[in-house]
Amino acid sequence: MLFIDQFEEIFTLCEDEEERKAFIRSVVQEVKAAEKQTRIILTMRGDFLNKCAEYLEIITLINSDPPTAFIVTPMSFAELQEAIEKPANLHGVTFEHGLVSQIAQDIIGQPGALPLLQYALKELWRVCIEAESPQPLLTHIGYEEIGGVIGALDKRATILYQSFTTVDQKFVQSLFMELVQLSKSGGVTRRRVSWERLAAISDSPQQLQRVIGLLADSQQRLIITDEKTIEVAHEALISEWKLLNSWIAKDLENIRLHRSLEEDCQEWQEIFNKSDDALLTGAKLAVIAEWVEKTQPRFTPPEIEFLQKSLKRRNREIQSELEHERQLRELAESRQEEAEARAKAEAEKTTGSP
Repeated sequence: MLFIDQFEEIFTLCEDEEERKAFIRSVVQEVKAAEKQTRIILTMRGDFLNKCAEYLEIITLINSDPPTAFIVTPMSFAELQEAIEKPANLHGVTFEHGLVSQIAQDIIGQPGALPLLQYALKELWRVCIEAESPQPLLTHIGYEEIGGVIGALDKRATILYQSFTTVDQKFVQSLFMELVQLSKSGGVTRRRVSWERLAAISDSPQQLQRVIGLLADSQQRLIITDEKTIEVAHEALISEWKLLNSWIAKDLENIRLHRSLEEDCQEWQEIFNKSDDALLTGAKLAVIAEWVEKTQPRFTPPEIEFLQKSLKRRNREIQSELEHERQLRELAESRQEEAEARAKAEAEKTTGSP
């Protein structure tokens, strides 16, 4: 049994169409290999299901007979109450009268509400139980303190951000701009980023470790990390953290330009083996160069090399054009002088004849 979670990331994180198709082919081949008898479960966000229709192999599996797709329906009000109350009951903790119904009412019918509910209940547990409460009780006062289901994540993230120094706050903003991906349709999703990339935009290794450590702390868990990458813990943070939304809205063009440079640099390295033919040129380079001069963004060493070589090549071409123009100008001037000399000689010859 092979379980592949967050299958939508082949659309949100994979920029290479051939790599995406190769992954889909691998999944299909594994399913169809009779000698292996492998069973694969894919989970994905429902709003990305229509993207599968663009790939015949995967949509054929989804539409197979008997059907192999299962759409998870929203929880009913009673199911939400059960999901809220039972885990606490297992630990001997109860809710004040009416609180379970209030929480369920706050999220019923809300798209993407379960991750917010999960975070809110965790926060409610923190303020009511972990704060050495005299009785194992989750209260209305505690629920109001965390900002309810909708406000819990926004409030906690903002409080943590405000606890950083001014210098670290600037890095936190840059960090989260790296952790989001803009889709062609204008949506915003999370993306994984390497430690090396974040090291390039931090002021120091110490700052990187300190800030990441606090954001990924078990009490906060706004981001998650492993040995190679860092990512937002859940896309609910992107949709619900108002401060982050304001940063993204203000920085949209910078994000687009940086992603464009990043993708071109990756192709230059991995596909074209750093060939000069794959360097930036023309209008695209002009836009990137103007953006860099205006905003002074930080880049990884490969991006710096890619941009510098592109600019040097452009400068050489400009110098070559200027030299060619100079030669043409001098040639024209020389011919003009020769023509004038001939004309003068002819005039003198005519004037001097009897």
